[in-house]
Amino acid sequence: MGISLSMDAAADTGSFLEQVRGAGGMKTAGLGRVVMRQQISWAVAVLCVVMGTIVVAQKDKEPAQQEWTGTVHTGIVAVGGETTGIVLETAKGKFELKAATDAVLAELKKADGQRATVRGTLARQPGVEKTERVIITVTKVTVKPRVTSGS
Repeated sequence: MGISLSMDAAADTGSFLEQVRGAGGMKTAGLGRVVMRQQISWAVAVLCVVMGTIVVAQKDKEPAQQEWTGTVHTGIVAVGGETTGIVLETAKGKFELKAATDAVLAELKKADGQRATVRGTLARQPGVEKTERVIITVTKVTVKPRVTSGS
C-alpha cells in the first residue's frame, strides 16, 4: 500500500506556487528566507536560555563555606612535600589547611597546638603518595580559649 501522487496533484501544487508568485505576493525564494531567519532566531533564543540555565547551575555547585573545630598543628612534613604544612585534627579526621590570605596564615601559625574553629571551603585533590588529599582553604580562624581548671 503506497502513496502515489497523481499528475493532477502535482499540477495543483505548481499552480499554487504560480498563484503566489503571480498574485503580487512574496516569491517562494523570499518566503524560504523568511522562514529560515525565523528558525535561526528561535534556535539562538533557545541556545541563550540553555546557556543561562547552565551558568546558574554551575553557580549552585560552588562549594559552600563550612566550619570545622579541632587542634591546629603547624610544621607538618610529608614524603615528597605533599602537604600544606598545617593540619586540623578533628574528631572526624585530619584535614590539611591552606590559608586564603597571608593574614589567615599568620593566625594559623599563632594557633599551633591550640583548639580552633576554621571557616572555609573543602576540596578533594588527588595526591601522589596519598590517594586523596582533603584540603580546607581557610578564610577565618577563631582560636578557642584554653580551659583551665581553677580551684
